[in-house]
Amino acid sequence: MNIRSAEIRFTTDRSLPGPESAYVPMRSDRVEWVPFGGYVERWIGEVPAAAAGTTVRYRITGQTAESETVEAQDGQGFWFRWTADLSAKVFAYRVANIHREPSWLEDAVIYQIFVDRFRGADGQLTDTEPTTKHGGKLAGITASLSYLKELGVTCLWLSPIAPASSYHRYDTQDYFAVDPVLGDIAALDALTGAAHAAGIKVILDFVPSHLSVQHPAFIESRTEADSPKRDWFVFYDWPDNYRSFLGAVPDLPSFNTQSKGARRYLIESARFWMRHGIDGFRLDHVIGHGMDFWVEFQNALEETNPEVVTIGEATDTPDAMRRYRNRMTSVLDFPLARALRLTFGTGEWSLAELDRFLTLHERYMKDAPLLTSFLDNHDMDRFLHTASQNRDALKMAALCLFTLPAPPVIYYGTELGMSHDHPISDSQRGGDALE
Repeated sequence: MNIRSAEIRFTTDRSLPGPESAYVPMRSDRVEWVPFGGYVERWIGEVPAAAAGTTVRYRITGQTAESETVEAQDGQGFWFRWTADLSAKVFAYRVANIHREPSWLEDAVIYQIFVDRFRGADGQLTDTEPTTKHGGKLAGITASLSYLKELGVTCLWLSPIAPASSYHRYDTQDYFAVDPVLGDIAALDALTGAAHAAGIKVILDFVPSHLSVQHPAFIESRTEADSPKRDWFVFYDWPDNYRSFLGAVPDLPSFNTQSKGARRYLIESARFWMRHGIDGFRLDHVIGHGMDFWVEFQNALEETNPEVVTIGEATDTPDAMRRYRNRMTSVLDFPLARALRLTFGTGEWSLAELDRFLTLHERYMKDAPLLTSFLDNHDMDRFLHTASQNRDALKMAALCLFTLPAPPVIYYGTELGMSHDHPISDSQRGGDALE
């Protein structure tokens, strides 16, 4: 495409940029050659400086040699797959952070709890089938706080707790309720209150990317053609062809966060959980949205609690991870987890290779958000399984993890040498099902 002119339309009052907004012209700066793309012409423009904390929203518009108007689209994350009216064309950033990351996160030891599989109210779980709910309770976590405090944990990360049909609960059916199987909102209040009294923060796994096909808003959007919730989702051919998680899981329709209604719903849900003692969120599949959404989301949460923490699951390349700076508090360090597994888990890397990685990784990610480190989580095989049950390998990996500056995450049971016999890819027996 031959662009002959381009401009940036921007706002600094959080309003949506449009034809009447302030603008700056762009100029052709240089030509680069990129793998699989060939020659690329780079255009640049400079938005005027603004005070720290200012939110800048902008659109980039170009004119082709054929007098066609084109708009740049946010190619971050999964949006690059969508074109024309399905793409995100509003960009956003915040001018420096108003404050540094909350100090409590920088020094935190985070304990990730898969709520269904942790502890029942009386200490026992009730089921053993791999894909059923095993009977974990919020009250069981509350009863375990003294153990967690003694372990040195300063922050709990709870897997999703909202009503859902699955045991993992990433298929949310109601963003403003606790799954009755786990307890109720009073049980959550009791947990967060007791945790805070013990000096322990609580963050909640929040799922803004997709929801259950049984969620009332999605059902309404498919059955009522004029529903105001219809634009919460992307329909290629209403009502049965719609955008879903990774474009491959129809039971998990994706939110369209260009919709004002969908944004408002997700933000108000996050604020609801904060009113019940939640100190922050681990954000699931953050690459599912453009940056304009994340800036608005972060602004709204910080206005509710300036010390709120957001930790993004940015399963993308390191250069993409860096772009979340000033858009969320932290991102999970997947490259480090891979390096530690290759070194101590499978032995494919030498210590010299790990040292080289750590040196370059630290230098490259200095402009990234705060990194949160981990060895294993609910989406991957436990470290001990990867290490063929070698506990010494786990101890060495954990020593390295806790020596590095990033706040570490302990996946529940890893401190006890918890493992499993079947890989998580085995959908019938994988993961943390009771044996």
